Amino acid sequence: MIFMSYAGGSLVLLLICMATGEMSEGLAFIDQHGASRINIVIFIYAACGFCGVSCVAALTKRFGALTAALTTTARKAITILLSFLIFPKPFVFGHACGAVLFISGLLARSRQRGGGERRRPPTTELPERKASDG
Repeated sequence: MIFMSYAGGSLVLLLICMATGEMSEGLAFIDQHGASRINIVIFIYAACGFCGVSCVAALTKRFGALTAALTTTARKAITILLSFLIFPKPFVFGHACGAVLFISGLLARSRQRGGGERRRPPTTELPERKASDG
């Protein structure tokens, strides 16, 4: 299902790029920088994207949609935090308000749904055999 959604999205983007003329710019870029290098970068990007989607799908299956959503949201927040630490930029009042609102919303959402209920991960135990099974 994930493959089909990406295939459909890729087809739509291909048509849009062809209609806007960006396809010819992209092909010129590939011609200028070498197709093998570009193909390696595209392959690495696609492999990382596939691994990320697979991890989120496994997280959703094992712990539920809420935990997966909170985890991916927290990952995005950490990415923004690291952006401020690695690439210095001014931290203004609006950033502080946004951070407080984000953390408040994250905590409120996690307490609202995940308070007392926790899904147990599936067990891998085999069912017991009856004496009549063999």
